[in-house]
Amino acid sequence: MTLRVAINKFATANKGYQGAKVYVFTVDDDFQKTNTKATLYDGPTGTGTLANPITLDSAGKFDTIPYVEVAVICTVNSMDFGEHDTGVVRVPGGWEGNWSPSTVYQADDLVKDGSAGGNTGNVYICLEPHTSGTSFSNDVGEGKWGLIFDLGTAAGFEAAAEASATAAAASASSASGSASAASASAIAAAASADSIDDKYLGAKASAPTLDNDGDPLQAGMIYYNTTSGMMFVYGGTGWDATLALPTPLGVAAGGTGATDASGARTSLGVAIGSQVQGYSANLATLAGTTPGAKGLTLLATTTSAGALTEMGVTAAGQNLLDDATADAQLTTLGFSAFTKTLIDDTSPAAARTTLGAVGVGQAIALNLIFGV
Repeated sequence: MTLRVAINKFATANKGYQGAKVYVFTVDDDFQKTNTKATLYDGPTGTGTLANPITLDSAGKFDTIPYVEVAVICTVNSMDFGEHDTGVVRVPGGWEGNWSPSTVYQADDLVKDGSAGGNTGNVYICLEPHTSGTSFSNDVGEGKWGLIFDLGTAAGFEAAAEASATAAAASASSASGSASAASASAIAAAASADSIDDKYLGAKASAPTLDNDGDPLQAGMIYYNTTSGMMFVYGGTGWDATLALPTPLGVAAGGTGATDASGARTSLGVAIGSQVQGYSANLATLAGTTPGAKGLTLLATTTSAGALTEMGVTAAGQNLLDDATADAQLTTLGFSAFTKTLIDDTSPAAARTTLGAVGVGQAIALNLIFGV
């Protein structure tokens, strides 16, 4: 909803404007008056409108409060002065005397409760523009007026003064309590800082012999050694190396659980000689060779580590090596079945049997030739 603004109770600059007509025109972007008359509403909300122009009353004022939703310029048409644009002067917080029914009141107007049946003499201020009803008490109950001065008893002022004095005393007491609390907090903070300073002696290049206050060292004190990059704890008689920090970080926590390389390898399961093969120059040489046919390479060992001579395996040697049995190897070597049978004999007699029956002379010849 568009915000409406009341053209509050205005009085023209000259009483000669009484009974004059006031035209209310809109303005353009340069705030120059246009020929378009603005819509005048009879309240801050609703659809009720007022005539444009408005006729001023005998005091040169609006007798009904007009509301507008746009910027406007007023033009006065007076029989005495002719038609012309004129400024208007607001009458702020005017003293209106005794409250009266069916009267237009503006914000900040002041009245005295002189209503029939009331007549307290109290002074009220108008809280919102309105046309008064038939009962002042009803208007007050609807929040249109606020009491600012109890003329009869001044009870309002006395109560306000007493309440202010009480509040001031309470505020002073609260401030005093806050100051005490702040002081206690400062003392506690200082004590806490001193306690920390008594335990942690800070970073030092060498082991201290006294604490930061120049007093003897106490068990449990710690300091950071900038030379070794470690934390040390005082054990009561000295900076005990067994209490040096940090301790080895376990494998489960991402460390090695050891303080040297050998221990670290053992913790990680890569101990050389028992869990993994150590570096070997000969193995390194072997790894750098290119296998020959069927992936076979022979290395001739020399006296110096890593100085192996590479020797390829011939095709004949490869054929012999891949035979599954001795019989197959003899076949590869060119032995006939008869010869293999003869070689298989375990005695001269068996060999003669393999060779067939022979005479003495033949046996002697065979013995000389074959040892059988």
